[in-house]
Amino acid sequence: ENVENLHIGLAAVVPGDGAVVAMYGGADAVNQSFNDAIDATPQAGSTVKPFTLTAAFENDISLKSRFWGDSPLEDPTLGKPVNNEGDTDYGRYVDLLYATENSINTAFVDLTLQLGPAKVMDAMVRAGIPDDAPGLKPDGRITLGTASISSVQMADAYATIAAQGKQVDWYTVQKVTDVSGAVRHEVEPEPEQVIEPEVTAEVTYAMTQVVENGTGRAARELGRPAAGKTGQAEDLGSWFSGFTPQLAASVAYFKTDYAAETPTMLSLDGTGGLDTFAGGQYPARTWTRFMSAALDGAE
Repeated sequence: ENVENLHIGLAAVVPGDGAVVAMYGGADAVNQSFNDAIDATPQAGSTVKPFTLTAAFENDISLKSRFWGDSPLEDPTLGKPVNNEGDTDYGRYVDLLYATENSINTAFVDLTLQLGPAKVMDAMVRAGIPDDAPGLKPDGRITLGTASISSVQMADAYATIAAQGKQVDWYTVQKVTDVSGAVRHEVEPEPEQVIEPEVTAEVTYAMTQVVENGTGRAARELGRPAAGKTGQAEDLGSWFSGFTPQLAASVAYFKTDYAAETPTMLSLDGTGGLDTFAGGQYPARTWTRFMSAALDGAE
């Protein structure tokens, strides 16, 4: 297996607080100054689909609503057609729950075009995705994760859903005191209700079904209720992000050569288990192992 230049970013954020309680940015900070969880921004792939669901539920579209499930989907606003993974046909009209479980690209783009892509972008930004993220623009492909996002930003945005719609900016240092004991810096989280709780309840339900019946089955090994979403950005990024009530975490696998003059994302093709349906394989397994240890003893 070709694992040269393979990198993994992982970050975990406490919902409703914003504290980054764990982060993996690379094996060696001396040899590699880039932090794979903060500095690296692979394309997010289908991990942004929960924010499309958010926009849908806010606009009276339900999980029973049906969208185009066959491949490809053609629309003049898209430029080239949108295809499903493996060019799979799921049926002309599939309901949104089935489309979420199976991460059906054509159905989500159909939904996005009907909603208006600006509403999807608005939901992403409210949840905590930076509005200046590279590649973030309101077009029909926004739901496929064409924007480049770091693991810590994604964990923070998922924490918003986990916290029933309360968004808090992530932080790593809670408090700094000087030698005299005076507090020089202290974070006092100020959660802001950016999504209605009944909307996040519906999004969370759909994401639990991804774990129970869909592309994120590897996360069932956690042995506790979990909500999650796989992501595959063509061949440039492979993700699993998800949460339990106590913790939201995001894992991204990607390839880049930091030694190159201008580091760019490299193809994951040929890296076993990362080139097809990959978010459900290594990223989901990594997420599950991490969460299992992080939540050991939690109720």
